[in-house]
Amino acid sequence: MARARGNEHRALDLLEAMYALGVSRRQPRLCVASLAEQVRIHAGRYRSETCQALVRRIDDILACEAGRGPLWRESVVFLQSLSHADAAIAARSWQQALNALDVAGKQADAMKMGCYRIEIMALRAFAQQQTGVDASALLLEAMDLAQTFRLRRMLIDAHPVLADWARRAGDAAVPENVGRAPAAMPGTRPQPRETGGPRAVPCVVLTPREREILELLARNLTNKEIARAAMVGEGTVKWHVKNLFGKLDASSRKHAVRRAVVLGLLEGTQ
Repeated sequence: MARARGNEHRALDLLEAMYALGVSRRQPRLCVASLAEQVRIHAGRYRSETCQALVRRIDDILACEAGRGPLWRESVVFLQSLSHADAAIAARSWQQALNALDVAGKQADAMKMGCYRIEIMALRAFAQQQTGVDASALLLEAMDLAQTFRLRRMLIDAHPVLADWARRAGDAAVPENVGRAPAAMPGTRPQPRETGGPRAVPCVVLTPREREILELLARNLTNKEIARAAMVGEGTVKWHVKNLFGKLDASSRKHAVRRAVVLGLLEGTQ
């Protein structure tokens, strides 16, 4: 919410509050998610030392939680890998970033996290481009997938320089694609959304699809109505709702919405 509005200081304050909540509730995954999102924000400004310090905190948490089960570790280790990639991007260590993105990409594939796979594809293109390789084709593929799955905002959130490059690449691709829909062209700021309704805050805590489902939950829609609005099956909706309950430590739909508001993951519910 705060980051989307350009209020970086407020966004970081909210993430620190989320970290403190994770500590008080003994939810290390929430702590890691908070730190990973902070890494993403600072990486967008190339604050290498800050990113490295945050990544060390993530590594320390995972070392302390070595006894956790494989399902818990799978998702948290993925956030760790993504944070290492972001930190390498902040340091402009492009080969190191590509190596970390390769690891994160394999983890995303194993967990069938298609939305993150698209983001990683775009970041790979960005890193490759910095090494002198023409990665425009890879970027356009990521943009096309983002448009197909209604995830255009993802490229904006991934990195501001990537978002600007994607916009320019999309503009350049238009003459070559006369007669077909152009690739998604992220702007430097998100498109205005309908006012007055609940809005999920872009973050790594929830996937883009989970954020969409959360917004619809906040509108008190039934699973059938959510499925129709999100253009997915009811079984998929139930699966995402279950994941939301787990991530938000909630026991009901209303509880999940309240928890999201408290954690700063949802705005516009009043």
